[in-house]
Amino acid sequence: MELGINIRTEGIYSLLEYSIYLLTVTRAFFDWLAEKLNLQKYEDWYKVKQSDFVDNGGGGILKYYDNSHIKAIADMMPGIYLSI
Repeated sequence: MELGINIRTEGIYSLLEYSIYLLTVTRAFFDWLAEKLNLQKYEDWYKVKQSDFVDNGGGGILKYYDNSHIKAIADMMPGIYLSI
């Protein structure tokens, strides 16, 4: 199937757009999860468990972080330092 995408020019742009999209969706999930779990301050993220992600539909996000909620939190929440 021909998609009409020139990989040399449009492919890079499409990849950038997709990366921005993933970041936006992930950020929105983190904001939603914080509200759902009533996380009021940064320190509250220390009590979040992997099951909180999975049980609330964030299992797919964890795949980008080697199924580690700690890596995901550390990447998306600057200033949060969790040991892996």
